[in-house]
Amino acid sequence: MKKTTIKKIAAILTATLCIGVLAGCGSSKKADSYYFQNNTGAVMQEVYVSSMSSDEWGDKLNDSTISNGKTVAFSNSTLVDGVGASYDIGTIDANGVNYDFYEVPINDQDTLSVGPANGESATLTVTSEGGQTTTYEGYSY
Repeated sequence: MKKTTIKKIAAILTATLCIGVLAGCGSSKKADSYYFQNNTGAVMQEVYVSSMSSDEWGDKLNDSTISNGKTVAFSNSTLVDGVGASYDIGTIDANGVNYDFYEVPINDQDTLSVGPANGESATLTVTSEGGQTTTYEGYSY
């Protein structure tokens, strides 16, 4: 085999490998979903996302507990007012601590990260698909 043929084969193999690696580097997020991340320091028992116009929290979204540091996906279909609307978010941890946040906009691919309670307050950080973050102050009790 000539050197030029070997170089061509090596170049094709390298390009194929690079394409495969780059294809695996994309987002592992599901389309038509938003994400909830528990950073409270406790196991999260219940997660609620409610329309701002509702007086009730509605149905619990999670089927199982969410360990500290874990992230779960929820379908955009759980957003009764549609993607881009603002919602009230309520969670309850395994110690019975409630975390409530109000008027939080939720968009497709957003990650909502609940931080630890600090007395009677807590923070929720929303990170958009593009990486922009917005922090909301809420209540813990």
